[in-house]
Amino acid sequence: MNVDPYFQRVEALNWQGRIETEASQRIYQKITILNESVSQVEDLNHALCILGFCTDIGVTRNQGRPGAKDAPNAIRKILGNMPYHPLKSDSKIQIFDIGNIICLEDDLEKAQRRVAEEIKSIHEKNGFSFMLGGGHEIAWAHYQGLQDINRDEDFAIVNFDAHFDMRPQINNEANSGTAFLQIARERQQQNLPFHYYCIGIRQQANTASLYETADVWNVNYLHCDDIYEQPKKLGLYIDAILAKHRKIYLTVCMDVFSASVAPGVSASFPHGLMPWHVLPALDKLAHSQQVVAFDIAEYAPNLDQDHITAKLAALIAANFINIYSR
Repeated sequence: MNVDPYFQRVEALNWQGRIETEASQRIYQKITILNESVSQVEDLNHALCILGFCTDIGVTRNQGRPGAKDAPNAIRKILGNMPYHPLKSDSKIQIFDIGNIICLEDDLEKAQRRVAEEIKSIHEKNGFSFMLGGGHEIAWAHYQGLQDINRDEDFAIVNFDAHFDMRPQINNEANSGTAFLQIARERQQQNLPFHYYCIGIRQQANTASLYETADVWNVNYLHCDDIYEQPKKLGLYIDAILAKHRKIYLTVCMDVFSASVAPGVSASFPHGLMPWHVLPALDKLAHSQQVVAFDIAEYAPNLDQDHITAKLAALIAANFINIYSR
């Protein structure tokens, strides 16, 4: 039997919660732990497949505070105890936990390729990839697994983030701030359009050169301040995206939120979005059935307070799972 050094098993103790008298009352009761590649499954039949990416090498390369490598299991522990309220009470959607991919010897690029292989397999077998990070280097890994299956002209990326994450690579190394420039260049090489929407951008978190890069690549963005001034603007913005694009890769960086509700991130800041800004927009995207992949990035348990950031990440995940279970 070949042992994959990049694969990490997920123990059942990461999925537990309050014991209910009836089954399927909480999310942990819906989880099936596969703990090996989805190659063992012939057809996933639209199952939601959870995969963790346990790395923060990209964060440290980007001069950020480490800790995100421990996020996937930390989120699982809180997510499992959340109530399961499927959109349809007779939902047959399965939820598989495949495990984690880890980074060995700081070789982020190789770990990203291993993630991409697993993501590609999930989608080839008719599954839905739901990743838990890890730093936002997860986005390049996730996208690489999606690109062969989602080469549509109307494929779009929707990123809730305080940062553009379009920094140039130094010495050809990826980091947590380079993913979307990597994706842009990859799509350009394949003669595919790059449709990138970034929501929650903070002017104080992005230099003039990053704005210039975003403009060169025709990035469509919505400032945090714009949402503060006109909260309804975000809903209209999401409506416009859904009207234009049939397939969406959705990614949420936890640093888009104010530090008051999400202190456990590498780049915390007091000025940021609040859950009541973001959650309705995420629900609208989930209800659209146009989201083909989703991930949550940049939660760092060692920087958290009273697990508040983990609880917010788990709430985002639980809401999506409940809507997806139609």
